[in-house]
Amino acid sequence: MARKAARLVLLIPLVLFELYLYTAFFPMWWQIAINDSLSDILPKSHDWIPITHPLWGEEIESVLRDHVGLENHPIRDHRGIAGR
Repeated sequence: MARKAARLVLLIPLVLFELYLYTAFFPMWWQIAINDSLSDILPKSHDWIPITHPLWGEEIESVLRDHVGLENHPIRDHRGIAGR
């Protein structure tokens, strides 16, 4: 009985995921309608804060200081952290 319940619990999300993958073969206006309706079904997240860490620059600097092998890592130049 438990095995049957476990199969059902695994089968339902897999079938739903497959159905979503099949939408790639639908006409574009169907895809847009499905994606728009999914936002009504799925839980809404109101966390749209662009900052993921309050001290992001200091965190990167501490990691780069602690790991000497990352001294010439491109993130230093890309983020402008090298000059600090």
